[in-house]
Amino acid sequence: MGYFSRLAIFLIPIFLLTSFSHAQPSFHGSLSNRYKFRTAGSQADHDLETIGALDINDASADKWFGSFEGGGRFDLDGSNADSTFASPFDRRAAGRLYRAYAGVNDVSVFQTIKVGRQYQFDFEALYFDGAHLLMKPISKCTFQAFGGVPVHLYENQLGFHPGDWLAGSAVDVDALPTLKLRGDYVHLRDRASSFRFTSGDREDDLFGTTLWWTPSPKFNAMSRFTSFADDVRDVTLSLSAGVPDKNFRVQFDAYRLLHREDVRVIDWDAYSIAGTYEPYTEVSLKFSKDIGEHFTADVGGSARLLDEEQIASPFNHGFKHAFVFLSAFDLPWKIVSVNATADYYHGEDNTLKNDTFGGSFSLTHQPFPFLDVTAGTAYYLYRFNLFTGDESDDVQTYFLEANAKLRKDLKARLGYEFEDNAIDQFHSLNARLVWSF
Repeated sequence: MGYFSRLAIFLIPIFLLTSFSHAQPSFHGSLSNRYKFRTAGSQADHDLETIGALDINDASADKWFGSFEGGGRFDLDGSNADSTFASPFDRRAAGRLYRAYAGVNDVSVFQTIKVGRQYQFDFEALYFDGAHLLMKPISKCTFQAFGGVPVHLYENQLGFHPGDWLAGSAVDVDALPTLKLRGDYVHLRDRASSFRFTSGDREDDLFGTTLWWTPSPKFNAMSRFTSFADDVRDVTLSLSAGVPDKNFRVQFDAYRLLHREDVRVIDWDAYSIAGTYEPYTEVSLKFSKDIGEHFTADVGGSARLLDEEQIASPFNHGFKHAFVFLSAFDLPWKIVSVNATADYYHGEDNTLKNDTFGGSFSLTHQPFPFLDVTAGTAYYLYRFNLFTGDESDDVQTYFLEANAKLRKDLKARLGYEFEDNAIDQFHSLNARLVWSF
């Protein structure tokens, strides 16, 4: 898609909004500034981010709507290319357009028409410049279609890359009062990706079938199967049951990666730089119980079983995990909430073989009506490291955060985190000021 087509995508939302300008509009939005400081050893980084957001809609009839979010990121100290915190762009300031779309409701056979830069999470997480058409139900079937250009903000300032495109469709079928089916299809082309060791044209077709079954308010089930055009991908199963009068719930989830996943378009292979995903099966079971009015307890476990024990890579480990989570909230002595988790991991591959214990704890206190403070620690067996593009293991973080409401329309946030992992230590400080209108 050329630059003139891109320009049309952003002009159409403006045309749609002005076409309905006779209606009574309702505006709300925000303007935020965030300062971020990070340090690791002798290296440090200072950044500033400014974001403006605006939502507008037809206050009288909900006929039309629009949304915008954009701003800039500024490298205040000019970190060089060899720095741990180097910017992905060869400049100290980078513009950002996160979303810019407009839409109309209830037009002819369409339930919603939306055009511009937008997100879609119904099937896969898609981020694109284009159009999304949702039709009104026909004989218990609802059709939708979308198309445009995928947005990759890590490739350049505004995510533009000529030659990339995507298109897709879906159909929802209310087969029975307790049974719903959905079919999805997405085609995506990516000409290059800065996250890969190699670049070039990549094209994928992804298909999905999802089933929801809700025989009663106490039980529901979901199952999903997805496949690329040239190979199967995965299958998911989720079961949830509860006894409302006993405040008891149980959740079971199972996932199976059917085939090794690598060398796909970046949207479906984001961690390819960290290694190939080998086939595995992961299951989890969790029991939840409310205890009185102020306490909740969760107990459960999970296991990820690799097909080949000795084949492991970042984010593709075999392990067994057990946990106990306790939460207290709305306690009478002004402690808003207390959360505590105890974790046990047993590694079962060539890189994780030891028994590991970890703990997480957080406490939120509201000393004044306009201020709340949270302090705590969190444990991760492994965690994505944004600085190195890889994973860190045996990670313990310590954090402190304060949120203050300075005025009805003005809020401030100050947060600090210290990360201690098996390789390095990181400090980060965030200060944000948000004006809402």
